[in-house]
Amino acid sequence: MGAMYEEKVKMFFNEHLHEDEEIRYILDGEGFFDVRSVDDEWVRIRLTKGDLIVLPAGIYHRFTTDTNN
Repeated sequence: MGAMYEEKVKMFFNEHLHEDEEIRYILDGEGFFDVRSVDDEWVRIRLTKGDLIVLPAGIYHRFTTDTNN
């Protein structure tokens, strides 16, 4: 999909947080949001086409695509 796309996707692989809530709607494909729990453990959430996720502000998370992407 091009170098610009690849660079943008790589940013999501790294753990980060936002000062505002993050809202994601999956238009196509599949992927995983990893969210850090209050016990400092990763919780993996599988998302597929049509899914919506809202992450509250200040939650550490990362995103990765599945093996098909």
